[in-house]
Amino acid sequence: MKKIKIIFALILMILCVFLFAQEKDNAQNSQSYHGMRVSSDQSAFEIVFVSTENGIIQLGFSLPVNPNSFKPENILLNGKALTKETPIKFNKTGKLVEITMPLPASAESNLVLKDIVSFDNQTLASTELTGIKPGEIKHYSVK
Repeated sequence: MKKIKIIFALILMILCVFLFAQEKDNAQNSQSYHGMRVSSDQSAFEIVFVSTENGIIQLGFSLPVNPNSFKPENILLNGKALTKETPIKFNKTGKLVEITMPLPASAESNLVLKDIVSFDNQTLASTELTGIKPGEIKHYSVK
């Protein structure tokens, strides 16, 4: 009985070593993956809608946005660039971007997007959104 326990423990140790070695190889070969972004079918890269409800500005795009181009310094709200602390989130497909920043309640705001590109490197067609008010949703026609 003692020999069976020793053999069983030895086999278990060999399996553990094999499994941990495989996990290390997988971790070295893996890449960070943040959702499903695919190349476009040559559609224009445009803004589909803007929602400004509950202190969050949501921007809907016709194609997935390249997150590396969507930096706070590329987004101007009423002429001022967003701070680095402004939270910016993307959904899994990359077509919806949330900026947590309330708009001024008493006036219309302007949002300018500079140097924003899609996942397949198309430049954003319209870069200036004017007349944005808190608590509204604006839809834009995609041609």
